[in-house]
Amino acid sequence: MTRAADVIAIDFETASLSEAHTYGTVHCMATAYIEVGVRCTELFVGREAIAKELRRIKEAGLVPVAHNASFDLAVCRTQFNVTFDDWHCTQLLS
Repeated sequence: MTRAADVIAIDFETASLSEAHTYGTVHCMATAYIEVGVRCTELFVGREAIAKELRRIKEAGLVPVAHNASFDLAVCRTQFNVTFDDWHCTQLLS
C-alpha cells in the first residue's frame, strides 16, 4: 500500500495535441506533495528543469498521481524518456 508521503501529484501544461499525437509542446510541469505536514508546490519551466525533476521523482521512488494520468505519463515517456511502474489516476478514482 502506498503511503501519502510516497506520492507526488504532477501536472503538465502543453500546447494542443498535434495530428502526430506527440502530446504537444510541454510548457511547464507543476508538482504538489506534503513534506513534514506542509503542503508544497513547485513549478518547473523548461525541458532541462522538467527532465531533471522527473528523474529525481523516479530515483526517489515516488509514485506520481495525476488527473488523466495516461496523458501525463505518456508525456513523461515520449517527451522525457522517463517511465513509472506504479502510478495513480484521480480520474479513475472519481
